[in-house]
Amino acid sequence: MKEKTLAEMGRAVEGGGARGLSCCRSHRLTNSTVYPDRRECSDQNCRVWQHIEGAAKAVKAIPQLHAIAGPDEIEHAFANLIKDRAQGLIVLPHAVTNANRARIASLAAGHRLPGMYPDSEYVEAGGLISYAPNYADQHRRAATFVDKILKGAKPADLPIEQPTKFELVVNLKTAKALGITIPQSVLLRTDEVIE
Repeated sequence: MKEKTLAEMGRAVEGGGARGLSCCRSHRLTNSTVYPDRRECSDQNCRVWQHIEGAAKAVKAIPQLHAIAGPDEIEHAFANLIKDRAQGLIVLPHAVTNANRARIASLAAGHRLPGMYPDSEYVEAGGLISYAPNYADQHRRAATFVDKILKGAKPADLPIEQPTKFELVVNLKTAKALGITIPQSVLLRTDEVIE
């Protein structure tokens, strides 16, 4: 991957709500995600997949979905990624992927696939990059809702809040092992760099 293509992908998706996609650009962008069943995917992951498809179309990439129903299918999904000549990997949040984050990051590194992950723990486990809500901030916000409810507020009267604080985390050790140069423009935006 070249720095120029990383920057192109970043520009293509930055305005579309999928800014974290800027790590992966190729003619064949393969995304591995988890749905217990394609017909039963969560609304959140379906919306994310739609953003991925739109961003890939903007840079003439071909996204591919590799579903994983359980931990025993992870190696098979990676075999399909390699067979399909994937040049990048996006993992969406799910209990199966979260419970197997170190294994997924290790397989991605072993197959030399740069990966975009749903939280920083994947990056700490050896993944390349994550762009996700700050979960500690979300937990603090949840505590304020509990406090309001305990003080008599009706849950139905409380507003629905979406995350407002997101973190970009990059693992430079993984980038170096993959032969990827992270553009300075991305490094300047990071909240944490793992070296």
